[in-house]
Amino acid sequence: MEDNFFWTYNDELAHHQRRYSKKDFRALGRQAHLELLQTAYFMFFLSPALLFSRILFRPPASATPEQLQNHLARTHRIPARPINQLMTRLLSIEAVMANFVNFPWGASILAVFKR
Repeated sequence: MEDNFFWTYNDELAHHQRRYSKKDFRALGRQAHLELLQTAYFMFFLSPALLFSRILFRPPASATPEQLQNHLARTHRIPARPINQLMTRLLSIEAVMANFVNFPWGASILAVFKR
């Protein structure tokens, strides 16, 4: 999957500089003379919903800074209890599966290095 596949307007609003891949962490570890012990993508199950919501609810390009702040306040809050419970269950299942499944992508990545 392309390194910036999950890049959306939300990354720009949050002033992110880039999104990383497992390949990026291997290279960064070598450059820093660190041993890469593990990399793992997570938020695999929720990634389609994340992308869909970012596409569906994208603010207009002409939005003012105040409109963008309002948009962030609306879209970055804790969801209704039933939805939050469902997402919690999905992430809990994914966390257990991560012990024996290497997810091919995810909205986030974890890397563990050793000096």
